[in-house]
Amino acid sequence: ATVASTAGIVDEEGGEAVAWSEDSKELLQLVQQLGPRNKNLCSEQFLKPFFRHLALPSLTIRELDEDVSMFTKLLFLDVSRNNLTAIQHLPPNLKYLKAYNNPITRISCKPTATLCFLGLGYSKMASEGVEQAARRFKNILALDFSYCHVTGLQEIITSLAPLPKLRQLRLSGSPVSLLPFYRLQVFRWLPQLHALDGVAATEEEQADAQSLAVAKVPLAPRPEHFRFGLQLRKLLGARRLLAATAEAIVATLPPIPEEELDPDAPPDPIVRACASGHLWLQIELPDGTWLSTDEYKIRTADELLAMKAAAGEAGPAPLDDVFLAGVGTKEKEPLYFDLGIGEEGSEVDGE
Repeated sequence: ATVASTAGIVDEEGGEAVAWSEDSKELLQLVQQLGPRNKNLCSEQFLKPFFRHLALPSLTIRELDEDVSMFTKLLFLDVSRNNLTAIQHLPPNLKYLKAYNNPITRISCKPTATLCFLGLGYSKMASEGVEQAARRFKNILALDFSYCHVTGLQEIITSLAPLPKLRQLRLSGSPVSLLPFYRLQVFRWLPQLHALDGVAATEEEQADAQSLAVAKVPLAPRPEHFRFGLQLRKLLGARRLLAATAEAIVATLPPIPEEELDPDAPPDPIVRACASGHLWLQIELPDGTWLSTDEYKIRTADELLAMKAAAGEAGPAPLDDVFLAGVGTKEKEPLYFDLGIGEEGSEVDGE
């Protein structure tokens, strides 16, 4: 095998370096100068220390084994959208690690003093993962734990407070970001931060956080429940819900007079049965309670057919997409429900 064929440096069209590494063009030039079968170029001792940048997403990688320590010059590594469950080994001088969209639950690698950026968003990392990262990457500048399983603010503060160089932190999409006064508490207890969830600390936030520090306001405990509000906006595929009921209703109606039939536009049974009617939904919320929405008035048949004509052939069929903005409960209340968050790292109701 040659360097060009195994590493995939050249494409089928004949020659441009691909984007899996910023170093690939330099490597391609060496291949062109020394030949693709050069023993030095093909050797592990040359290739692994050669790279400074590697982007290896979506390659079903399951493990970073001990061999990654041979990539002694590697500064940037992207292993997002793979099957990693742990960070067990890292190149010794790595500065940037992106490992998004992996089912990672723990970090057990050796301490890496050079690491500046760690991106573990959309993983299964919980608060103990933040603590594991903080113990191993003492000089970290930016941490991304967005859309993870992090729930406890106390654990976050305890782990990250000893990191004086930390400037950016992302926790958006994780349960901890739903806590009351989340941003204010984070800036109060992590004053070294410049930005949270991609948004810089405002002067007002900095002043409020300083006021809390001066007043020695304790960190608020994690609540047992979160309150969520559900707002309905659009019901897609509504015709599938209405089809059986519409068929039963049409069966009870008199037939349409032959002179009123349009051979180019056969009658729509759902429009005929449901036009000018009312629609409401029953919804089971995650806490197990059922709610009935207030009534949604369906447009007249002429209005529905006119909307379809305006949408054209590519548009949805009448009543297939139903816009429900503003629809709440029968009592005109928003759809609110409480959901327990359980203990850190535990499952709630099997989820």
